[in-house]
Amino acid sequence: MNILFYTVFEVSPIKGGTERITDTIATGLQSYPNIKCFSAYSTPLGPNFKKTKFQATERIKFGDDFEAQLYEVVKKHDIDIIINQGIGLTPKIRNVLDRFSAKHLISVHHFNPGAEENFFNLHHTLFNLRKSQTLKGKARNVINLAMFPILKSNEKRKIAQEYREAYAKSDKLVLLSEKFKNEWMAYAGINDDKKFAYIHNALSFSSFFNIAEYDKKEREVLIVSRLDEKQKKLSLALRVWKIIERDPRLNDWKLTIVGHGEEYASFYKNFIQRENLQRVAMEGAQNPVRYYNRASLFMFTSAYEGWGLTLTEAQQFGVVPVAFNSYSSLTDIITDGENGFAIPNGDIESFARKLATLMLNAEMRKEMAFKAIESSKRFTADKICKDWVYLFQSLDAL
Repeated sequence: MNILFYTVFEVSPIKGGTERITDTIATGLQSYPNIKCFSAYSTPLGPNFKKTKFQATERIKFGDDFEAQLYEVVKKHDIDIIINQGIGLTPKIRNVLDRFSAKHLISVHHFNPGAEENFFNLHHTLFNLRKSQTLKGKARNVINLAMFPILKSNEKRKIAQEYREAYAKSDKLVLLSEKFKNEWMAYAGINDDKKFAYIHNALSFSSFFNIAEYDKKEREVLIVSRLDEKQKKLSLALRVWKIIERDPRLNDWKLTIVGHGEEYASFYKNFIQRENLQRVAMEGAQNPVRYYNRASLFMFTSAYEGWGLTLTEAQQFGVVPVAFNSYSSLTDIITDGENGFAIPNGDIESFARKLATLMLNAEMRKEMAFKAIESSKRFTADKICKDWVYLFQSLDAL
């Protein structure tokens, strides 16, 4: 069985969530003797990114000849199944596979339903206006700002149509949680649910923190995230931390932020300086394992997600997460009060109180860390890969 993963970006475990889970699943599937995994991507990564090893890797450039390029890749490697790590290009991929017999398309939606609307928001429009370098560019963005309500409504209709086409053109459409099903159907305006499959994202790492070593953990709160205010909302985390720094009982705790994002790095550094935050370190892009091993608590403030890989990563290393309950699948990961805290979305004061409670109670931290480690074992790569193999086998019955 030859599986082709299509991703927009070249696959690397340190690029982002979609690329990381592609790396994990492809690596796991290739341990099966009858499965070979191939990669097709459109946007290359720089030399600083470690690239995932596939049987073969092909670049397919965006353009009018996208389908022709993909056809040659499918033919060359005798691909049986394409896993489209997204839904935007599903119709084009379907057109290619319709030229062959007995080949299947699985599309995966990596966000909560409707999350794409967040890519077109007022904040982004204002940001583009401020960045405009030419008079023509400024004029165009002023018009976009004035017409924003109409453009936003059109964008929502466009996304809903994209959902309907993806569902119609795919043999199976994978959601990261069954809790997304009704939301997805309502957004797309469909009544059928026969094509849905539900597969959680696998853990990124194979090892688990040894709870016997827990007392070696530091009084450190960790954030591992792409520096992206539109989605990750790290300004909310910094506002929470501002409350923490005001409490003299918590003076021996520090906050560490691990992640990359040139667009917002200076924004967060300026925020830290402006608010006179004293115990915050921004580490940039790093392998997060050593940070997970030493940290005790984890902050997660995303406005939307499909899953939240860093939450399960934190749990497997005994880093107790405190997260805004901003999307449905979060409660697949966090059982509130047992292996972390799920905070009402946007409630900064409650977030700070729960964080402080954990900081002041070592026994509670350790007990919740143990439960976090155990609960994360539900998402090992081996278990999730078995779900994928079962899905592949089910395609033969179509």
